[in-house]
Amino acid sequence: MKWNVQVRHSVAKANRMLGLIRKSFKFLNKQNTTLLYKSLVRPHLVYAISSWSPYSVKDINELERVQRRATRLVPELRGCSYAERLNKMDLTNLQTRRQRGDLIQMFKIINNLEKVNLVNGACLDTQNRIYNLRSHNRTIYREKMRYFQPRFNFLTNRVTTIWNKLPTDVVNARSLNSFKAKLDVWMKENFFEATATAL
Repeated sequence: MKWNVQVRHSVAKANRMLGLIRKSFKFLNKQNTTLLYKSLVRPHLVYAISSWSPYSVKDINELERVQRRATRLVPELRGCSYAERLNKMDLTNLQTRRQRGDLIQMFKIINNLEKVNLVNGACLDTQNRIYNLRSHNRTIYREKMRYFQPRFNFLTNRVTTIWNKLPTDVVNARSLNSFKAKLDVWMKENFFEATATAL
């Protein structure tokens, strides 16, 4: 199963909205472009993204290309690099946004805030907890599989590495809003800032 059809569909709808914005507004600055992009364009790129998150480089770049185009709508930012445009418009790249969404979704699943019928459960690693003293008490493990890329990149598998790196106070947050606030601070302090320059 590949998501290239879904990606093309989402990109086409987002590009149509960008075209409408260009035709409808004579003056675009950072503030109104960011507002229009977040409300009219980006929802097409991130709707239900936890279920169809792309894993091929081609699909990831195709989605990111839409946001690149959107940030170039602002005349004063056209000479800046993509990372600089994101920073000045207070945006993150879509890959980072997807990772944040995956972590939030995993928090909901583990804390039963959403009822998701997972065949193999949330894969909580309770057996190896006594031997791994550096991790938190909600460590998850990746399923063992070979030659099946879609399952390898399923939510509970693709989020494993990042989830296990989270500090204990983040994964044990008392509420969803508290988790989001602590997660944003942790992501800002760690390596996620660098991903904007890599794309």
